[in-house]
Amino acid sequence: MTDIPKLPEYPIGSIRRDILEKLADKKTHGPGLVISAPPGSGKSTLVPLFLLGASWRKEGQIIVTQPRRAAVRSVARRLDTLSGPGIGVGYAVRGEMKVPRNADIVVMTEGILIRRLQEDPEMSGVSVILIEEFHARSIHTKTA
Repeated sequence: MTDIPKLPEYPIGSIRRDILEKLADKKTHGPGLVISAPPGSGKSTLVPLFLLGASWRKEGQIIVTQPRRAAVRSVARRLDTLSGPGIGVGYAVRGEMKVPRNADIVVMTEGILIRRLQEDPEMSGVSVILIEEFHARSIHTKTA
């Protein structure tokens, strides 16, 4: 199991336990969870890190989508800074992929996620997919 780093205080931290419990209890809550919080609450940068120590993760990757390439790079840099040593964070956008071997967290555009789903519909080696900006409802988000 991956050690959870010391994380900064953000509003999303107040529901950390709820997030983990609901994702662990698929019988009651289903396979998904919608988190709605204002910008700056820590959804993109803390929720993936919360999931690192989840027992159900079983060392599978945590995929995080962002709708724009600049956001992918920015979120990946922030996650890498917060995650600490021993936790692999990478990113993938059209024409550029920087993913360390045995990456724990990979941030990607929705288009890259769709391509990955086409190549591997079972998403082998992936424990959870966090779709950011779900409200934007792009064709890629709807497809995913």
